[in-house]
Formats: sequence, structure tokens, C-alpha cells
Amino acid sequence: PFVLPPLSSNKNDNHHDAADGRETTCSSYLATCIPGLAGILAEELREIHPEITEIAPSGNAAVTFRATREASLHALCWVRTAHRLLELVAMSGEDADINDR
Repeated sequence: PFVLPPLSSNKNDNHHDAADGRETTCSSYLATCIPGLAGILAEELREIHPEITEIAPSGNAAVTFRATREASLHALCWVRTAHRLLELVAMSGEDADINDR
């Protein structure tokens, strides 16, 4: 089977999966949508995969969230209201504090 390479480190959170001892990495993402659909996109992300967390609308045309690589790829394939799914690789200024949670 096809295996994705590990993500480059950008203040990701590493967790150990209790089931098999593997380490999973969570990253921050931004999903864009048609203006006015951010609430619907947020609800769709809540329902689509259990490893998608910290879902928050960002204005009325985007949603931020944290997810594992597997969950983000699942969202990329199955979310219907998003235009794009972007992985956040760097932040500056006040926004940088978001990843320090």
C-alpha cells in the first residue's frame, strides 16, 4: 500500500496511539468555503472523522482545525463544502500563539 512520508515539523503535537503504540502527529489546517458556509463546513468536519479537533470558524468563509494526516486526507476526499484544505506551516505575530496551546 501507498504510505505518505512524515510531515515536516512545524510545532506539531505528537501523541501515542494507545491501540498499537504508533506515534500520530496533529497539524493545523485551514479549510476555505463559499462566504456564509463556515458554520456548515465546521459541522461537516465535526461529523466526518473523530481525529479532527479544535474546529473553529475563521470569519464567514473559512474554518481552522487540527487533525492527523490520515484525518486531513479523509476530509480532503469527503468534505463537500470546502474549496481548499490548507496545512498551516508557519504563523507570525499574535496568531503564532494559537499553536502554543
